[in-house]
Amino acid sequence: METDTEIFEITDYTNASDWENFTSLVEEVLCRWRVHRDGRSLSRQVSKTDEETTSAANLQEEIKMGKFCFVLSLFGENVREMAETWREGSVPEESFILNDVMRRENDFPARAHCITRWFGVKYFIVIHPTPQSEILTSESQGKLILSSLTIALTNTGCILPAFVQIGQPWRRMYVGVHQTHVTRTYFDVIHLRYAPPQFAHLSGLIDLFKSKLGVSSTRLSPVLVSIRFTYVLRDSNLFSWPQLPPDLNKFSEESVDASDYSELPFGISLDAINEFHLSVTWPSLSEDVVVDNAVYSDLDPMDAPKWSLRAQFIEKAQCLMSDCLASFLKLSQHCEPLHELINCKDDLPKGGGGFSEALQRLTQPHLPTGLSSVVKATKSAALSIDSPGSDDDSSIPSKTMDAMMAYIFPDSSESWKEEIVEEEEFSKFKSAPNESLLFRFSVCLTLVNHNFGGLRAVAHLWHEFVSELRYRWDNKVKLPGFSGHAPNMNYCLLHQKLQMLDYCIRKGTCSGVNSEKAKSPTDSEEEFFEAVETQEEEEEEEEEEEDVTSSPVGIKHQLDNKILIMSGNPLNVPITQDPLVMTEDMVMEQSHVLSTLGTSEEAAKIRARMQSAQLMSDMESFKAANPGSVLADFVRWYSPKDWLESREETEEDSTKIFVKGKLSARMELPGNMWVEMWDMARPVPAKRQKRLFDDTREAEKILHYFYGLSVREMVYLVMPVLFHAALNKLKSYADFAELSIGAKSIKRCSQNFASLSDISDYEALIATLASGELLCSKAEALREKLTFAYESFLKANPSLPREIPKDEFQQIITSLLEDAETDLKGGGARGLGGKIVQGLLLENQESKSTKEKLPHPIGREFILRARTAGLPQRMYGVLAQDEFRVMGAFTNSTAYH
Repeated sequence: METDTEIFEITDYTNASDWENFTSLVEEVLCRWRVHRDGRSLSRQVSKTDEETTSAANLQEEIKMGKFCFVLSLFGENVREMAETWREGSVPEESFILNDVMRRENDFPARAHCITRWFGVKYFIVIHPTPQSEILTSESQGKLILSSLTIALTNTGCILPAFVQIGQPWRRMYVGVHQTHVTRTYFDVIHLRYAPPQFAHLSGLIDLFKSKLGVSSTRLSPVLVSIRFTYVLRDSNLFSWPQLPPDLNKFSEESVDASDYSELPFGISLDAINEFHLSVTWPSLSEDVVVDNAVYSDLDPMDAPKWSLRAQFIEKAQCLMSDCLASFLKLSQHCEPLHELINCKDDLPKGGGGFSEALQRLTQPHLPTGLSSVVKATKSAALSIDSPGSDDDSSIPSKTMDAMMAYIFPDSSESWKEEIVEEEEFSKFKSAPNESLLFRFSVCLTLVNHNFGGLRAVAHLWHEFVSELRYRWDNKVKLPGFSGHAPNMNYCLLHQKLQMLDYCIRKGTCSGVNSEKAKSPTDSEEEFFEAVETQEEEEEEEEEEEDVTSSPVGIKHQLDNKILIMSGNPLNVPITQDPLVMTEDMVMEQSHVLSTLGTSEEAAKIRARMQSAQLMSDMESFKAANPGSVLADFVRWYSPKDWLESREETEEDSTKIFVKGKLSARMELPGNMWVEMWDMARPVPAKRQKRLFDDTREAEKILHYFYGLSVREMVYLVMPVLFHAALNKLKSYADFAELSIGAKSIKRCSQNFASLSDISDYEALIATLASGELLCSKAEALREKLTFAYESFLKANPSLPREIPKDEFQQIITSLLEDAETDLKGGGARGLGGKIVQGLLLENQESKSTKEKLPHPIGREFILRARTAGLPQRMYGVLAQDEFRVMGAFTNSTAYH
């Protein structure tokens, strides 16, 4: 017998569903954000966000519901404004969202989130699927998420509206809800490809709006309408862009212009402006005073009270100057030495002289005056480039090279007057002075690399530059633009090296000691003798030292009528050697050597002696100029603060003369280095001492350094100077265009310039320079186009005054650059901006047949507002060529619905 068995299925309703978990997660996020009536924490959460952020998500969190993954984002029109508005309890009333919906100031914003533009709300929450998650394709899925948001908003008391993105992301379809204690606002959307005929005008949209409200006309206040038409104004083909692309063949021409290699290129080779967008607006009209239907429309754009203009710029373009710098920076990928890229087959001039002629040139009794330039001295030297299969393709023609070297070394010209270059702008940069030798050479290197020959042409120019320096050193020809002073470590290392070389050249043409002659009759001339090398010379030097002990040698002048302590003779100031001159890398090398000595007492003494070479030399010179002197006499001249005396007087007796005073405490400490060095010092005048600074050795070291540089090292040494030149160029164009925002780009470049360390920093600075260069190009394009358009308008209206109001004209250009859209003052078509627009219309070939009539608008926007029972209602509609969109914000009372 079969028994009937019953199967019981038990559903556990105590477990939370995915939908309930999702709602709970949304509530937790809203509570953390405190976007409710007690939302004091919001300002602290967003106060550190970028001040310039607009229409961007300020807070984001990911949440899941089943297989869907969503991003919950908080949006605000302006972060700072939101933080200030909600700071420390100053949270607005919950009805401020409804006020935003009806506020006319929120109509047609120039730059805002699409939700702000469509619904008028400035602060809102959006939930949308992540790019990797499934999208909400069905209406039921969207309503499910929207119901969760509604419950979360109610439970948390959130005062912001929340929106859900549905459909494909490109459609930008959002539905939402906003809830207060007494009202609930639903945000709906209609999106079609084409507008239905009955809704293709204002009258049809007003009928749709009224039908959506569901009230009779007697109970409905008059509908207020804001209207905006947008037109595209394109240039005619008659307008030519003034910036021409660079001529890549100019270096191969017979005649070479100095501007070809003396200035960095600037700007872009394309037109920076794609098109202009003109928007005409009727801010607020009653439905009773405007007619726009399928048969007739009285919306004449030439009579619109408000015109606004927007320039559509190209976003990416090849900037000539920035591209030139980037191309030179790419050379840093090469690590081979520069001298391996070029080979001099013959460094001597041909003609039978050979080495005898070379020796004869070395013994010439006079110094050359013009441009030495090994390009001229070895004019017939054959240069071969070390690349298989190419001999002359990468070498620079001789005429071009001569012109370049004449520009780099301008002292070859008879009309040249020596001017010491002093930098005024960007003086804090570790670079080189503007228009200095290194400045001109760096610009030439960059242009040669970018426009002619690349790496091997750069190596060719570098070789000629170093050869010219070698010639000038051998013949003691000064470098142009240098003052002969010691290297200034505020400049870059390469400029310091050139300063040092010029210093050595000048030292080689005069004595190694101070230029003033000694007052002693025994000193016939001031010249240095190198260290003795034979026993006979040592004996002669010892005899001379014995003579020095009896008579002063190497006197410069007496010191304020002071006398020696022991002998009472006048205290003479000696002629001393010039201080040791060093560049930045020499200082670092010396510091490294001193640091490797260790920290022992013996190492400290060695370190002190190494650092006291100048002091030892001065002591020996002092002893030679003041026989019978003591350490106290030297201190009185060399370090007066270490000699303590209230006054100086003499007391004469039968044998001695005394001076009252004593050494400072630090000079009397045991083991004082000054005492030890004084005891070791011999009375040797400066002219017979071993030179502290060997100009021959230092000059040869510099020339060898230049010769052995690799391509990478050369690039990193030259790049700071190139950036300096680029900043000068950018500033000159920004000042010419009177750009206030150009100063911001220069400031950003200056900040990045001070922190250059590796290749990424250089690339970032080039990108910043490119943005500033593009900005200046945009300004130049606006100036050219708007000036041309205004002149076209004046030609069509000859009775108007011909003068262009420069201040107002510049204000329009600046506003178009700084703002997304600029309002044209003067009442639409009647102001200066309106006249410029009419000039653009005259240029447009499509509109010439209809004179000044505007073309067909690319978009028509309508905002309709009304109130029912005191509750705000709003509908936004846009009619474009391939889009019809209606967005509604309809408010109901929760007391009746």
